[in-house]
Amino acid sequence: MNKTQRAILFATAFILIVMLLFPPFKMQFPTGFIANQGYSFILSPPMYDEYHKLPVDSILLLIQFLIVISVGGILFLALKSKQDAPT
Repeated sequence: MNKTQRAILFATAFILIVMLLFPPFKMQFPTGFIANQGYSFILSPPMYDEYHKLPVDSILLLIQFLIVISVGGILFLALKSKQDAPT
C-alpha cells in the first residue's frame, strides 16, 4: 500500500464517520408522503413536536455509505502502484 492509497483509506473512513455522526432525518406524514428534514447531529435530532424526535432516514444513509465505500474502493484499486502489484 502506497501513501496515496493510505490517504484514500483515511479519507474514506473519515467521511463514513462524519456521515454516521450527522445522518439524514425524515418526516413521514399520515398521507404517506416522506419529507427530507436535512442532516443533524445524531445526539440532537430534529424534533417533530415538543416530545417526538424525527427518525433517521436509514435507507438514504445506507445508499450514501455504499456510494462512499464504492468510490473509495475504486480509487484505492485504481491508484495501486506497479510495485504493489503481485508478481
